[in-house]
Amino acid sequence: MVASTSLTSLSVHALLESLASKTPAPGGGAAAGLAGGVAYSVGKKSRAEHHETLGAHAEWFANARLLLMRLADEDAEAFPALQAAQKLPDDDPDKPGRVAEAIDAVIGAPRATLAAFSDILRRLE
Repeated sequence: MVASTSLTSLSVHALLESLASKTPAPGGGAAAGLAGGVAYSVGKKSRAEHHETLGAHAEWFANARLLLMRLADEDAEAFPALQAAQKLPDDDPDKPGRVAEAIDAVIGAPRATLAAFSDILRRLE
């Protein structure tokens, strides 16, 4: 997958092919965010009978879905950035900082996805 291509702009077929490819990204973190977006979309159809109860939270859940989709893209973009930073020459003075920054991004997207799912579960209690 080209790093600049948003996962959310791909066809379902292209998305599944990208996830199944031998490239390290996109991977599980991106798939988790996308799964959350799909769960919201399917749940939206079935919640009509609970409209009064959930209606007040509809905008919050819609924003959570958008967040999960954004995090899926961030996760897919993070690993290639780490690989690029690791390929810098060892004598490049910027290498340690760029590698550290890339590691933060590689860890940050899945961590934020987990936090988003945790927030969703708390909202559903």
